[in-house]
Amino acid sequence: MTIPPSRAELAELFRADDRVQAEHRQFMAQPEAQARALMQRNNDDGGLVYKEMENATGAPAQPETDWSQWEAWMAGHLANEREAVLNIVNEGVNKMLDQERASIDRDLADLRAENAELKGMIGTVLRLYAGETKTGEVVDLPNFMRRRNDAA
Repeated sequence: MTIPPSRAELAELFRADDRVQAEHRQFMAQPEAQARALMQRNNDDGGLVYKEMENATGAPAQPETDWSQWEAWMAGHLANEREAVLNIVNEGVNKMLDQERASIDRDLADLRAENAELKGMIGTVLRLYAGETKTGEVVDLPNFMRRRNDAA
């Protein structure tokens, strides 16, 4: 919380503001005097001042620098950098492909092992089935099949 200024302090601030505004009005009322104060005069009686130069022509233009060697070096450097970047990208892609190929080969080996196991199971079932049918026994149909065949 700020303490409000007293009446005496406010009166003093207003008087100072009035003085500053009066000075400003007085200063702005005399633009010629203001302009004269800012102008710089020489001792002449207001005549024209001529400036003489010994060499009025500009300095000769410098010959253009030959940048062809720099450009050739830069082109070679950039070609080397591009080749290096391509080699790094090529190595990264090859490494990623090798990792994926190894993962796929592991999955394929698992599937082949499972396939061999299933083939062995089917072979066993077929041998058992064939062994039962060679004895001359008739294999009876399940109940749902028997009803369908009996109706026909």
